[in-house]
Amino acid sequence: MASPLSPARSQYEEQGDDVVFRCAACALCCGALAAAAAAFGCTNQVLTIFAPELSWLFLAPSLLIVVVGLVGLCGSRRVASTLFRMQLAVFLLVLAALLAAAGVFAYISASAAADWIDAGCDGHEATGLWKDAGRIEEKMKHVHEQYTVLKNGWTTCRSLNPLIYDLASCGLRAQCADGKRADSQPLFAFFQHLQLTFACGGFCTDQVPLFGLASIGETLERRSACAVKVADSVESLGHIFGGLAVAVAVPVGIIAMVLFWAVGRAPEAFDDYDDDYDDDGYEPQGPDKFMAPE
Repeated sequence: MASPLSPARSQYEEQGDDVVFRCAACALCCGALAAAAAAFGCTNQVLTIFAPELSWLFLAPSLLIVVVGLVGLCGSRRVASTLFRMQLAVFLLVLAALLAAAGVFAYISASAAADWIDAGCDGHEATGLWKDAGRIEEKMKHVHEQYTVLKNGWTTCRSLNPLIYDLASCGLRAQCADGKRADSQPLFAFFQHLQLTFACGGFCTDQVPLFGLASIGETLERRSACAVKVADSVESLGHIFGGLAVAVAVPVGIIAMVLFWAVGRAPEAFDDYDDDYDDDGYEPQGPDKFMAPE
């Protein structure tokens, strides 16, 4: 017959580990907040084209923090354990460090990407080459080529029907040099989003926009280059993500420290108390209380 638990341990098992529950719940909330922000970045068309690594590096540790938080919530229903608290604290501390590192990287990388976008356009206007665009040279070249293709399709469309101002309304009239319709081009939706959101014109130069025009007068007005606003958007989003990552990493690290501090309160602290009870659940009295068990 199994020996009964001491009153202290029995009560602790019924209540579960409240320290782990609270810490895990806070970590889960922090991770969910960071993951939501990172998910927004993953859906942002500008970041997806020019700096997709910013969102993914932010998302990975955030999701892991959510997972660890869920594991902690499930584990908090059991009797407290020094080992479990220690493991949870170590995982959260490591993930907090990774999240903070991802935030610093995002902050620095976003500034570098913005500089490459500006320098790439300046270099292309001066020499026709994209070598000044650094690591995003191929991306800049591809985006500019797509803009040129779409612009040619828009020009073809308007030559057939001058009363059509918006490339999205051209349909079959916007036949591009590769034989495809403009709305079949890979970056059609990207440039539509870009020009409507930022109210910009050409990619590297000030031009008449291809989308969002409603009158013939607007076809005569040039707007600022989209690349400048793309660079500003990448830099600002990278700085926001970087700051948010560090802001989330700090409380997660504090939660890990709280768990380290609470390790001594795990049920193992009740072991000496339980040893005061015999197999029948009663405390020995007299000299037998100080004798070692056989």
